Amino acid sequence: MAEERASALIPRSTEERRLWAGICIAGGVFEELAYRGFLFYFLSAVIPHIDIVETVVISSALFGLAHIYQGWRGVVSTGVAGLVLGGLYALSGNLLVPIVAHVMANLRLLLILPPEEPP
Repeated sequence: MAEERASALIPRSTEERRLWAGICIAGGVFEELAYRGFLFYFLSAVIPHIDIVETVVISSALFGLAHIYQGWRGVVSTGVAGLVLGGLYALSGNLLVPIVAHVMANLRLLLILPPEEPP
């Protein structure tokens, strides 16, 4: 049942793959701006004594919960991804690093699934 529902989301045509890529890029950029950029700053402003590890953990938990529409497995997997992305940001000090990693992770489906052959 879940596979049938998910199959409707799989990009097949060239146009669907282009749209998918655009969504992957926009999602990666804006989620990183929100969860690693804004939320890191907000947490440090609201809770001045918070350290970077606590900031990464809190932002990752919120990032995971924001993906609850994917079910609990999605919450856990995106929460773990949030830990990795937050760690990349904390270690690099550069928001571009987790943005690129996030976009590439989102785009991986296009590498896994080959485009359909035209009829």
